[in-house]
Amino acid sequence: MITADNIVDDIAKGVREALRTSEFLLGAEAREFQHPEIHPEYLVTIEVAKKMGRMDRVVALETHMDDLRNNAKRKAISVKMLKSSKYSKAKEERESISALRDAEIAKINQIVSGSTYQFSAAGKGKKRVDIVVFTSDTKDPPVLIAEAKLGSQTPDAIIADIDRVITLLQMYRDLGLDHNIYGAVFFYRMLKGGSILGVQGNARNLLERISSHLSNKKADVKYSWLKSKADLLSRESYVEPIQAYEELYDDGSTETVFARRGFAFAPGLVLLGRSDDVETVSF
Repeated sequence: MITADNIVDDIAKGVREALRTSEFLLGAEAREFQHPEIHPEYLVTIEVAKKMGRMDRVVALETHMDDLRNNAKRKAISVKMLKSSKYSKAKEERESISALRDAEIAKINQIVSGSTYQFSAAGKGKKRVDIVVFTSDTKDPPVLIAEAKLGSQTPDAIIADIDRVITLLQMYRDLGLDHNIYGAVFFYRMLKGGSILGVQGNARNLLERISSHLSNKKADVKYSWLKSKADLLSRESYVEPIQAYEELYDDGSTETVFARRGFAFAPGLVLLGRSDDVETVSF
């Protein structure tokens, strides 16, 4: 069982932990003068994935799009086979059911093999998903599909990942595997020498772009099922004060030396799905 609140909490804590890890890796001396920029991207991916780990879950990293498509295909076919096996065993009915089943399997193959869900390098971009969360039975569809972005990513790059996640959610719907799957694209924003209010202002244009894009998406009847929420996460937001120390001179005088400006940091999230809690969950 996974809920929107679980996802928000795990992502907020994971992105914040990536900041702590980045700061730790600077070493004791450099921490006085350098800001802990999260880099590379797999650092934040790993820390979020660790927070999502549970005894009753399997968390997969860098999952191939082809693997997701093939797993979805196998599950959709097995569902069709199970349904058809419940019908009468009379010869005429078996032949009719077999023909119907073959037609349904052909339809499944057509959906999965179509260009919409191929995600080729030339067309849909990258062929892997950063984080995919399954229940303990990985033959079932995932419960979460998530992409990670760094703080420096452009709005276009984040929106491209949003579209990719929505397309995957739509694939499962088209295959009749319409159980509750969440989607997420997470990122962070940092403002040196700033406050959380400053970070919120800094992120306003990005969030407006994302919200406008999602509104346009949901206006399409194909995505009428889609619910979404995009904002910075107040959970695990962080403000570091200015770093300073007193330097002592030979004559006994002291001087306050400002080693580095403080900064404000906040994780951000675009949460997607069809469940009502997507839009009601507290960020």
